[in-house]
Amino acid sequence: MATLAEALEQAAILSDVTPGVAVVDRSYKGVAIDGVKSTTRACGAASHAHYVQ
Repeated sequence: MATLAEALEQAAILSDVTPGVAVVDRSYKGVAIDGVKSTTRACGAASHAHYVQ
């Protein structure tokens, strides 16, 4: 199983774009990664996407 940092590094290598936001599972208890904002998708209205830190 890859860590979030490893997954973001692989995504950057494959796409030539450095991720700036990572949408993670609500149970994620990992560490902060410099330059990347970790958010979870909160439950909300079906027509609106709500994000929380």
